[in-house]
Amino acid sequence: MKTVGMFLGIALFAAACGGPAPEEAPGQPQVQPAPGEASDVGQDQPQVQPARVPVSFFIQTPSNDWWMETRVTADPAPGRVEVSVNGGAWTAMSPAAWDANVWTRSQGFAGSRVRVRAVNSGGTATSCEVAYQPGISLPLCAADGVYQTDLPTDAGVDGGVDAGTDAGTDAGVDAGTDAGTDAGTDGGTPGGAAGYLHTQGARIYASNGQEVRLTGVNWFGFEGPSRVPYGLHKRTLGSLLDQVKSLGYNMIRLPFSNDILRAGVYPNPLDISYTINPELNGLTSLEVMDRIIAAAKARGLRIVLDRHRPDSYSQSELWYRNSRATEEQAWIDDWKMLARRYKGDPTVVGVDLHNEPHGRATWGDGNLDTDWRLAAERAGNAILAENPNLLIIVEGIEIYQGNWYWWGGNLRGARDFPVRLNVAGRVVYSTHDYPESVYGQPWFQNKPSTGYPANLPGVWDATWGFLVKENRAPVFVGEFGTKLLIDSDRQWLQTLSSYLKGNGMSFSVWSLNPNSDDTGGVLQDDWTTVQQGKQTLIAPALAPLIP
Repeated sequence: MKTVGMFLGIALFAAACGGPAPEEAPGQPQVQPAPGEASDVGQDQPQVQPARVPVSFFIQTPSNDWWMETRVTADPAPGRVEVSVNGGAWTAMSPAAWDANVWTRSQGFAGSRVRVRAVNSGGTATSCEVAYQPGISLPLCAADGVYQTDLPTDAGVDGGVDAGTDAGTDAGVDAGTDAGTDAGTDGGTPGGAAGYLHTQGARIYASNGQEVRLTGVNWFGFEGPSRVPYGLHKRTLGSLLDQVKSLGYNMIRLPFSNDILRAGVYPNPLDISYTINPELNGLTSLEVMDRIIAAAKARGLRIVLDRHRPDSYSQSELWYRNSRATEEQAWIDDWKMLARRYKGDPTVVGVDLHNEPHGRATWGDGNLDTDWRLAAERAGNAILAENPNLLIIVEGIEIYQGNWYWWGGNLRGARDFPVRLNVAGRVVYSTHDYPESVYGQPWFQNKPSTGYPANLPGVWDATWGFLVKENRAPVFVGEFGTKLLIDSDRQWLQTLSSYLKGNGMSFSVWSLNPNSDDTGGVLQDDWTTVQQGKQTLIAPALAPLIP
């Protein structure tokens, strides 16, 4: 696998009491230490001499040169941390909400010289310089190891040592020798609170460092006129979730419309039996969502919330219907409310910002009214300000540079214009994929000449699979499904299931529900019997429960 990587690499420096930096033990290339490294703490010297205190920097950035996260361990702690690119002006980094020792900044970092400095409350500073080369590991980052007695004004001439000449020979350092932790368990990405997930490259990891995949089902209904997931008129909530778990799924994607978030909105009484589910009687739709999440938690299942529609009537091609100026803020405010509501409960592990952008939706053109990538950044950063531990799931669009795909499925633009968030390790891209019976896309035509279904992996690689194969970011196939009524559909599902498993991708089947007109469900019309032909093709790609 070609490793371009979400992370360029690392630079780690630790120096004690003004002496030379200790030699780092060699490690595996492009392995990054988990945050939280320890350093010896010295005592400040009298002010007549430079303060001889140890300072360590842990520096990382994605390969698109727009994000930097820096861990600074020092005594006394710095009053501020600043960054300079190519000898330019110092600009302030922001303290991270999840860790007092971590500082972040989002800007263009392309260039040969990126210098970070820590400034203590007395105005003295020390700095560390690294050379950024997209796609490869950074060299070690060396510094003088102490706060200086004066604060240089020129970013290019302060007391730091050029990493390229001091320690650039060991690009892949095992920070575990310095940090006391296994670098391979977290990859340098902020893992967040216990139970939550984070990303590194194309993989998703639990907070304990274990690689995981989300492999689940969609359970729809909250997004439409029922205002509650279908099936609760036939079965208890608990028995439905028990069956989801027993079939081997580890998560549920829960589509909803913003309508159900309003006060006084209740399920359609025709679509829920309070005799079967008496504990749901009298609850609003949002309160039923609370109960579903609690029941999923009790079974070890995870939830992805999917903003499927702005209202219960129909999908919208953009994240708003008519007026971005007014509707966008309401969309963001609703997401912020949900982030606060479920904060601290890692059952809700991710948020799918908007279902199937299409039509006028663009990617990377800078048009505030249509550029879905920019809208996803605005919403994603607002959500992370409320809960920095959530995965932000960003679907594709329909058309990019003349290439058409399923609604919400085209992620070609993410190669040139990746989503930029204020918390590293949180972006998961999402695509949707469907078979010929749903629509006769070009790749289903002329089967003898294309070698169908052998042509499908090439289509997927070009449109969304490259993000995983080039180790850029995880991909979550948020919807795929079929009734298996034609042989082409069976070949498609078998090939897709193999592709997802072989590339370690996450997914959620559309749908648990049998009442999906185009695809049917994992369950048959009685809401109990399994559609075994479908389940048999999906089962090999399923992953265990997430710790």
